[in-house]
Amino acid sequence: MFIYKIKTKHNEIQNEDGVLKLYAVAGTQTVLLSFDIAKAKVDKKQFLGFSVTRADKQGKVTTLNGSKHFESLIKDSTITDTKLKYRSLVQTFFWKDYSADPGEKYTYTVEAMVGTPRKFDPAYSSSIKIETEKLNEGKHSVYFNYGVTGSQAYKQAFREQKD
Repeated sequence: MFIYKIKTKHNEIQNEDGVLKLYAVAGTQTVLLSFDIAKAKVDKKQFLGFSVTRADKQGKVTTLNGSKHFESLIKDSTITDTKLKYRSLVQTFFWKDYSADPGEKYTYTVEAMVGTPRKFDPAYSSSIKIETEKLNEGKHSVYFNYGVTGSQAYKQAFREQKD
C-alpha cells in the first residue's frame, strides 16, 4: 500500500505510485475519487471491482459501497444474511463521496478486489490523503445545491432492507 500526497490547484490530489493509481478532488462536502490500473494487472484474475474505505482523523473507518449488487448473490435463495446478499463493490473507475464534512482530513483506501462474489480479496491497494475545503473562509463564499446528487448518500445510509 502506498500513501502519497501531491496538492495541486483547487485541492486536486494524486497518488501515482504503485500499480493502482488514485486521483482526488475535494470540495467542502464532496470528494471525487478516480482510479487507474493497467488492464494487464487484472486480466484473468476474476477482477470484481473496487473496495473503497474512508478513515477520518479519529481513525473511524467507513466503507463506501458501490450501488450495483452481484446478481448471483441476490438470486441465491440459500443466502439469508442481508449483508452477504446485498454486498457490493464499486464497479466503475470513479467514486463520489457526498458524506464528507467541511474542513476535515480523510484517508481514502481503494483496493482492487479479485475472486468470486462470495469470497474476494484485495489484489492491489492504494491510499490517498485529502483535506476538504472549509465551509466559511474569507469574505465571500459561493454555494451550490447538491441536493439531488447528495441523495445518493442518504439512500446508502437509510436504504430499505429487503427480506
